Amino acid sequence: MMKTILLAIKPKWAEKIYSREKHIEFRRAIPKCIHPGEEEYVNVLLYESAPVSKVTGRCLMCVSAFAPDGKFSDETLKKGCVTEQEMASYSRGRPVYALSVSGAEKWDVPKDISCYKKRPPMNYVYQLLCDCGEPYDADKGPCHVRCKGCDRIVRRLEVNESGKCEMCTWDCTWDD
Repeated sequence: MMKTILLAIKPKWAEKIYSREKHIEFRRAIPKCIHPGEEEYVNVLLYESAPVSKVTGRCLMCVSAFAPDGKFSDETLKKGCVTEQEMASYSRGRPVYALSVSGAEKWDVPKDISCYKKRPPMNYVYQLLCDCGEPYDADKGPCHVRCKGCDRIVRRLEVNESGKCEMCTWDCTWDD
């Protein structure tokens, strides 16, 4: 199963990712699930910081380069939409990872951070998703349930307070 992370990003960079202008995202720290040297992609939910303050879409990322001193080739900087001076200011001589971005998708309706976490991530946070792609709420369980009466998989929200599916009179239970 592909790992999913929630990544905080400035709106100007998110827009460049969605427009496919930005192919590289630079980070001083990366999650442990993104392994340098492996072309294993991670599913990334993009949380745009203020003034947007919403999860606006998703993309795939993997490590494409590492610079122990924060210095990248002109070609890599261009793919990341930054200048050599901007990179020097960002890295301050410290190690920086270049994450390759692909499959960017901006959602028509951005989601509030409360759908995923209680507060926005400072950099990134691991995120669990239900098989349907919706956030998995550890307190409430998966977002879908299976009705024992009609054997339909329905959204948890379609089950009334007594735990019954609106389509039948049988009790619904969590699908184990």
